[in-house]
Amino acid sequence: GELRVGGGRGGTIRDAWEAAGSEAWSKFTWDMQLNDNLRMTPDPKFGGQLPQMRLDRCYFLAPPHQPVGFELVGVEMLAEERVYASDHFGILSHLPVVAEESGDKRRARARGESAPGTKRT
Repeated sequence: GELRVGGGRGGTIRDAWEAAGSEAWSKFTWDMQLNDNLRMTPDPKFGGQLPQMRLDRCYFLAPPHQPVGFELVGVEMLAEERVYASDHFGILSHLPVVAEESGDKRRARARGESAPGTKRT
């Protein structure tokens, strides 16, 4: 999924899980087949299975950002309590740090020119 943004920044809001490769093992943030905190029973709405859903998401602005990784956190039970920290697994997206480009440089790059004070190679 994408969403266009305005406000002069340009770019597209993207879903980090999708952009990082849509790995099946990190898809379901609410997974009652793994997480039994709610003690649910199989439901006909989910084909007689316990539900698995991707309810929690992380969005980022592209460009300039591009995730280099995405993972679920909190997928292990708390040792002494023998429960999960939540009925949802957490998400962690790895994004590289990108320096903010000045408006002059951005406009010059869009025109294919060198910005004042820069050299084109």
